[in-house]
Amino acid sequence: MAMLFSQKLLEGRLQQFIQASVFSETFVFYDRGMPDVTAYMDYIDSHYPLNFSKTCSSNRYDAVFLLPPWKAIYMQDNERYESFEQAEELYQFCIHPMRTCLSLQFIIITMASSYSIGTPGVAWGVAEKQKWRDSRIIQRSYHDEVVHKIQALDGRFEVDMNFSGKMPEGIRRGMSLHIRLELGDISDETVLARGGFFQTTGGNWVFVVDNDGKYAVKRSVKLGMYNSYVFQVLEGLEPGEKVITSSYESFGNAERLILK
Repeated sequence: MAMLFSQKLLEGRLQQFIQASVFSETFVFYDRGMPDVTAYMDYIDSHYPLNFSKTCSSNRYDAVFLLPPWKAIYMQDNERYESFEQAEELYQFCIHPMRTCLSLQFIIITMASSYSIGTPGVAWGVAEKQKWRDSRIIQRSYHDEVVHKIQALDGRFEVDMNFSGKMPEGIRRGMSLHIRLELGDISDETVLARGGFFQTTGGNWVFVVDNDGKYAVKRSVKLGMYNSYVFQVLEGLEPGEKVITSSYESFGNAERLILK
């Protein structure tokens, strides 16, 4: 029964993940995620099928925010049957990403230091909950910290490292590191705008428009470095020449195009 429940839970969260892919918002937050399922089963030392891990690894979140249990409002019920002490233990277990079988970026959100409703350490009753709803006072506001840490994600990226010798101690898959990034010097280069042509030619040739703008002729080129916008041109093009950079899929094996 427990395995069936976990299977249905995983399937439901996978469906949420897929449905969110059509949203146009910059950020989409999930209250729970697929790694929760395997993390909890790891915590209780329960075995599960390999497809559980494959589902998580094939459908990855950009980041996982971990928020500690909040004793002031923590209550056990039919859905949350762990004691507060067990909840804290589970939280500490999940802090270590490798123990959830995934190399995810974990972001720890700290607790607020005080609350203006109720008594710290005492669960809220109906009156306290209603007061919170009426006044819309957020007792546990993570807004500033979450926004700050989301913005910090813009400066992070993944790299694959190949070591010529023994791997240095302390390095593990999925860990975050501060690095010194050294970029090349600024230089004047001939560049070509990125476009759909590359999918057909692989950057080995392009159609160059003649001076009259009536024809475009196939020409071999050699491209070098690139970024999100342009390719560096090493050979085959001169500054000022016009190139068709859109998709070439409809051109077939043509060597010359007539432009109208």
